[in-house]
Amino acid sequence: MIQNELKKLLARLHKVEYVLLFLDFDGTLAPLQKAHQKSTLAANRKVLLKKLTDNKKFKVILISGRAVQFLKSRINLKNIYYVGNHGLEISGPDFRFQMTSQLGWEKRILMLTKDLNELVKNHPGVTVEPKGLSVALHYRGLKAERVEKFRNAVKKFEENLSPSLKMISGKKIYEFRPNTKEDKGTAVKKILKRFQGDSVLSLYIGDDLTDEAGFKAVNPKGHSIRVGFNNNSQAEYYLKNPNEVYFFLKSLTTDDSQ
Repeated sequence: MIQNELKKLLARLHKVEYVLLFLDFDGTLAPLQKAHQKSTLAANRKVLLKKLTDNKKFKVILISGRAVQFLKSRINLKNIYYVGNHGLEISGPDFRFQMTSQLGWEKRILMLTKDLNELVKNHPGVTVEPKGLSVALHYRGLKAERVEKFRNAVKKFEENLSPSLKMISGKKIYEFRPNTKEDKGTAVKKILKRFQGDSVLSLYIGDDLTDEAGFKAVNPKGHSIRVGFNNNSQAEYYLKNPNEVYFFLKSLTTDDSQ
């Protein structure tokens, strides 16, 4: 984002009474890690989030493909909305949402997880992340010469997937989830309904393909920032990396009313 655009956007955010901050976790607040289990939030980032949540001007919404339980284990701050599993679950102040028939879906995902654990035995460097309502395959640790073979195996696996399930892809990740309409965009709309009015402005910051639904949901009345430039993105602006995200968010806490 060039400096002039940054200043204009910050000026708009400072003028409104309330700001809804939709923030992705991996690749946005925290750098992407080769081992997904090692993803964490640096101390200075957590301090900044705490400062934002303590300021009545901001409502912070963590919106991620990770499970809500994972997000809470890494952040553990009150007065935050946690959106997990790409919108399948939401936990926040006086508001909770989970996809219906959770128990039935968890059983199906558990069976699918067993099949995926068998699949990855033939692909060293690929790890399985069970997330309750979904399951993910991370292949950031896979050697480059093995990637094509792995992708072909996943494609074949997808062809035999039950119609009640679907696969989505992201940055070195494949996720298997219920074949429902819920995504980051539907989660954004659920939260926007709770905070309506001319004095409210929403801002969504994310880095991956799954964030595009979130960008689309906030764009009519809010703003969107993609982390990493992409010509095909629906985001209005972009920042280069999580480090730039940190300094952008830090600038929001400057000269605002407490």
